[in-house]
Amino acid sequence: MPSSDGSGVDRQRLQPLFDISPDAIILHDIEGTIIDVNDRTVDSLGLERAELRTMNVADVERAHSHAELRSLWRGMAPDERETVEGTHRRADGSTFPVEVSIRRIELDGDDYFLTLSRDISERKERQRTLERQAAFLEHSASIVAVLDERGTIEYQSPSVERVLGHDPDELVGETAFEYIHPEDRERVLRQFRNGLENPGLERVVEYRFRNADGEWRWLRSLGTNCLDDPSLECIIVNSVDVTARKERERELERYERLVENLPVGVYRCTAGPNGEFRLLNRSMVEMFDADSKAHLREHSVSDLYRDSAEREAFSERLADETVVREREIELETLDGEALWGAVTAIARDVGEETVFDGAIQDVTDRKAFERQLSALHGATREFVEAASKTEVAEIAVETATDLLGFSLPSVWFPTDDRTELALVANSPEHQALLEEAGTPAPTHPRGNWLWDVFEAGETVIRDSLPRDAPAADVPLRSSIVLPLGEHGVLTCAATGTTEFTDREIQLTELLARNVRVALDQIEQQTALKRQKRLIDDLLDGIDDIVYVLDSTGHLRRWNEAFEAVTGYDGEALETMHIADFFGPDDADAAVEAVEEAFETGDTRMELALLTDDGESIPYEFIANTFEDPCGEPALAGIGRDRTVHVEYEQRLREQRDNLELLNQVVRHDIRNDLQLVSSYAELLDERVDDERGYVETIVESADQAVELTKTARELADVMLATEQGRAAVPLRPALEDELDAIRTAYPEATFSVEGSIPDVDVVADEMLDSVFRNLLKNAVQHNDQAAPTVTVSARTRDDEVVVYVADDGPGVPDDQKEVIFGQGEKGLESGGTGLGLYLVQTLLDAYGGAVWVEDNDPEGAVFVVTLPTAGQDVGADRSVSGT
Repeated sequence: MPSSDGSGVDRQRLQPLFDISPDAIILHDIEGTIIDVNDRTVDSLGLERAELRTMNVADVERAHSHAELRSLWRGMAPDERETVEGTHRRADGSTFPVEVSIRRIELDGDDYFLTLSRDISERKERQRTLERQAAFLEHSASIVAVLDERGTIEYQSPSVERVLGHDPDELVGETAFEYIHPEDRERVLRQFRNGLENPGLERVVEYRFRNADGEWRWLRSLGTNCLDDPSLECIIVNSVDVTARKERERELERYERLVENLPVGVYRCTAGPNGEFRLLNRSMVEMFDADSKAHLREHSVSDLYRDSAEREAFSERLADETVVREREIELETLDGEALWGAVTAIARDVGEETVFDGAIQDVTDRKAFERQLSALHGATREFVEAASKTEVAEIAVETATDLLGFSLPSVWFPTDDRTELALVANSPEHQALLEEAGTPAPTHPRGNWLWDVFEAGETVIRDSLPRDAPAADVPLRSSIVLPLGEHGVLTCAATGTTEFTDREIQLTELLARNVRVALDQIEQQTALKRQKRLIDDLLDGIDDIVYVLDSTGHLRRWNEAFEAVTGYDGEALETMHIADFFGPDDADAAVEAVEEAFETGDTRMELALLTDDGESIPYEFIANTFEDPCGEPALAGIGRDRTVHVEYEQRLREQRDNLELLNQVVRHDIRNDLQLVSSYAELLDERVDDERGYVETIVESADQAVELTKTARELADVMLATEQGRAAVPLRPALEDELDAIRTAYPEATFSVEGSIPDVDVVADEMLDSVFRNLLKNAVQHNDQAAPTVTVSARTRDDEVVVYVADDGPGVPDDQKEVIFGQGEKGLESGGTGLGLYLVQTLLDAYGGAVWVEDNDPEGAVFVVTLPTAGQDVGADRSVSGT
């Protein structure tokens, strides 16, 4: 150790300190280099003194860095002391906490630091223990309080804030009893005083304690009197919040009261075929007619089963499945009466014993009701099979008597004139009462109360019948009267005053409803039979054959004409297929037509019907599909003999051929001859001087005859034409071409066009030019002017074109404006044939247009023509040129 020169710490004074100090001492310089240590340092660190003198304090201290230590040392003034906590490391690498006292001293004129280190491991452990205990008290569910003998709180654990919301410091000095519920306070005080009188005795008490929010919480407290313990001299109270448990207990109490008062039986019994009751509620006692719970416990569970084998099976099933729900079992009371119960049970282990907890609902009435409903359903089947309304009434009475237990049921129907209700069916007992009263066949006229029920249509229940009740002389006192719609009423009566139950009323209403449906069905069947007879009569009155086919093509219905025409009897027709009525050439076509009809909904075909004797008759068949009463598709059709039509069509074809032949003759032979006559007449006109007038007449007549043949040819073409020849025809070229031709033919006349001709297509054919040619010629030929004037105009209007041909001739009288278009009609002083205008109207009718004549102003006539404009569906694939 360095020696002092007298100006610092005396070395002689330090040496004893080094030798006897119980603390480890290290002497180091300002850089931390260890100058010397005492034996305690050597022992505590496990290092030799010589080795330590080569080390730095930072090699030993692990809690603070070297830089932190130097900063601490340099900041200390001479002779200043500092105390810090650190961690020293031993030679084996282990560490331990220390409290270090540092003093800056001067030795031999140099500054040194004398440090005394004390191992504080035990203190730290005690501190940690106290901290854990404090944390336990703070976070524990238990509340620890220290009271004096007056009940004043001297200490309150921190957990009180978490459990009850109180600040622990605020409770200190308070009297604990002030926070206890007034209803519990006296009881707790008695326990507290008892504890004071018996030191060392523990007391447990439960009570309500007010929390910081003013709510009451249940506490369970254990108080220990330690007043005689000199180290404590207090009363220690450990409390736990048991509010949740108390709530559960109250819930359990409410549950137990509920179970006790449930309208179903609740029990606990031991497992096994016999089983012994452990718990029972009051409903179990009442259900099984026991005197008390103890009385019922005297019997095994199997004693309550109608069949003990059923108990064994139920026990085994419950043991296997652990839960059985609403198993309906036939039981019996202790008095031996039958009882049906719906049992729900669970198997559970209680301690070392397996028990069954279950509930039984008495369903005896429901089972009886179900049996009655089943019987009613059986009666409904009988209703369906009944053949008459009277039979339905008899079944209703029998059902009410046998199944519902009514002894005096009866059914009443209105008479045909609907002036009174007549008895139709009743029970033997009811009939016996009627005969005893001298009214074996009573009635109830309109205005009687029973009639009023019938008309009102609502169920009436009476427990005291009026004197005009059904068979008033019969001692009936109670009755249910149920209307049967328009059919009458059903009554279920009793001789005494009876209060009918809701179930009896429900069953009788159900019976009445079934009776009403059955009566409706009888009437519907009767109406259907009448309707069927009417339909059969109507079908048989039709001369054409009528038939119905199913989807397979088999015959299902036919009229008498079908049998008469085909020659097959009804038995044969029932098995025949549509193909059986046609020859090989038509059979496949018939089958295909039927199949197509079921896909498209209808069909029309012309085939030769083959009769039983081999005769082939031309027939036209028209049929449509429909859905039969069973919801199956069917095909109804009618067949008409086409023999007369075929012959008529043959005659038409022959007449058409003759007309075509005549047309050819007119076109070629007659026209050629007339043209030859005209040519020779013109040659003769050049050679004859005196009789030229006769020659001119010949030429004029020949020209008219040629024109006539041309018009006749066009008229024949119209008659032989079909609608398929119509197409989209340009209007303007057709009209302009005819104007050019007419100007050439009649140079003396003036033809003009007012405005422009619309450039549109109209519905027509190649003969459209004949319409305009005849109208233009008519305007000249019927004109009395030396130089006729004809004006043509046209305009579009909606879906049509209107063409006007106006002249300045004599006009057309009103009485002839409609008839001049007739066949063979001529205009005034006309030399024409009368066929031209007829041809015009015929063509326009075929085109869907029209023609009429109006007066021109100031004189003359205007022929008006309308033509439909061509739509997209007309002339799409073809057109007719107007050139």
